[in-house]
Amino acid sequence: MRAYTLVGRNVTLAVLSLAVAIGGLTVSAALFPRLQGLLLTVMALGFFVVAMMLLPRLRLNAVLPLPSSPGPDAPVPAPA
Repeated sequence: MRAYTLVGRNVTLAVLSLAVAIGGLTVSAALFPRLQGLLLTVMALGFFVVAMMLLPRLRLNAVLPLPSSPGPDAPVPAPA
């Protein structure tokens, strides 16, 4: 209930649905060992699809700042 009040209904339901899906795939892999490869492949593809959908929303400047151009008072490199 605390997570619901902190992040909101949509995020809580998204995390809960992903947890239920992963738990269901895990139980399916435990009950049907011959399907483990297929289930792992489905989970990996699902992970990459979600990652590719969310990657454009990531603010790369906050995580990995780009080097700024040198200002007018920056030192000039010596000729080689």
